[in-house]
Amino acid sequence: LTMNELTDGNGDSITEERLQGDILKAPDDDINISNQGQDLLQQNEYEMACLFFPLFGYSILLTPIFNSLASTSKIAWSISFYAFVFNSFTLFVGPLVKEFGWRKVAIAAGILNSFSFLSTVCFTNPDVVLVLYPIFGGIGGGTGCTVCIIVLSKYFLKHRGFALTFASIGFCVSNFASPLIANYLLEFYGYKGASLIFGALILHQCVGGALFQPIQRHLKLSVLVKSENNLKKGKLHQISSRQDVMEKNLSQSQTTDMRLNLSLHKKNQNDFYLQSVNLHRREDMEVEITNASSQNQTTVVKRLNFKSIWIVVKKIILLTFENVLTLKFMRVKLICIGVGFISFSNNFFQMWIPFVITNSGYSLESSAWCLSISSIANLSGRIVTSLSADRKWFNVIYVYMLSTFLSGLCIGVFSFVDEMKFYLACVSCWGFTSGICQSLHSLVLISIMGEKLLPAILGISSLSIAIMQMILGPVIVVVWTGFIAWLFMPLATKYDKMKEIAKTSEEVQGTT
Repeated sequence: LTMNELTDGNGDSITEERLQGDILKAPDDDINISNQGQDLLQQNEYEMACLFFPLFGYSILLTPIFNSLASTSKIAWSISFYAFVFNSFTLFVGPLVKEFGWRKVAIAAGILNSFSFLSTVCFTNPDVVLVLYPIFGGIGGGTGCTVCIIVLSKYFLKHRGFALTFASIGFCVSNFASPLIANYLLEFYGYKGASLIFGALILHQCVGGALFQPIQRHLKLSVLVKSENNLKKGKLHQISSRQDVMEKNLSQSQTTDMRLNLSLHKKNQNDFYLQSVNLHRREDMEVEITNASSQNQTTVVKRLNFKSIWIVVKKIILLTFENVLTLKFMRVKLICIGVGFISFSNNFFQMWIPFVITNSGYSLESSAWCLSISSIANLSGRIVTSLSADRKWFNVIYVYMLSTFLSGLCIGVFSFVDEMKFYLACVSCWGFTSGICQSLHSLVLISIMGEKLLPAILGISSLSIAIMQMILGPVIVVVWTGFIAWLFMPLATKYDKMKEIAKTSEEVQGTT
């Protein structure tokens, strides 16, 4: 077909400019990729829900082991180590995807994530479980989550905000479902049966990873892209290829003649030599020759395998180092610092809520209801953001800054209130604003650094989160106990003296 013979559904001719324009607009056009885009959104949300199943069902499903054999300090270190591996391994996802592809990396992440629970059936020692779960679960979860975000950002252009924020709802779905499913399985099937079924459920992450497809398959007119320039280049390529073929044939014929002469000469020599040897000796020599040749082939294959593996590892290391070099930008440094502090404050505030409420005299059930209400508010914040992220009036950076400010304000107000109604109000506002902030994280990175640098920036920012979560907690405790607490010591002594003076004055007035 020539360009003049191409027509669309209305019978109008398609020019080269129109054809190229349609192809460029194809990934952004709702008519062309609406069905495929919905399928991709569904499988990404499904995969995100499977990704965080181990995170929220871990403490419930492994309760029989931990109650009898493990201490609370080991459990706390295991969870923090899981968060460290989850965030730090994100740095290697971009290089792995460039080397092996989206589908292979996503399927491998699903297998590792499932093996984090399946391994608990084989190893009943709590120390081994506390080490294997963070390694396999952290690598599988961090890799799968990053792959989902990058795939959606590359596939969608016009509705990228809706796609990324809607896929993050899977986090809230797993937050609701995984503790209930883990408790149900543990009651009816016991520890080993529940671990096997739970690991099989997590293995469904591979289904979502297997459905990742290239964008070119979803373009309607990609098969018809043949311009006149390409046809001319094809003709020139055919002529040059014919000349190359003729030259190769001549060289091959010359080399084959030389090889035939050498083989005939060697055959004559071997025949003369073998004729002077008996039959049994001849068979033994042939067996030795075949064994030597097979050993040489195996050694060559081993050398090639080790060499190819080293080349792949070297490429991944170099690509990872290139991602680290993005820290030369001041924007990347500010992103890493900001993201690290935001995630640190949100995670520690969520762990802090039950202690504050119970210390105020309320029951543990009340603190559980506060956490549930915060998760519902988080889900509602993500839904509102997904519906408004692609609007013209919606500014991603300003909304992200406002949500972080309001989230910090809610955390500050929570520490000064004493009544339950104020606790509920602060926790619900914090959940809503943190849901907006978390769903807009990848969109903010794309708007500041661009879509091409998203894998590198995601890896660097996640590494900063891992480092801050491991370091800031102990550092804050040391600074508070060693410096800030003693800084307020003069004020505390003055307050105690004023209280004693007031008490003595009251006693004097009472005696008089």
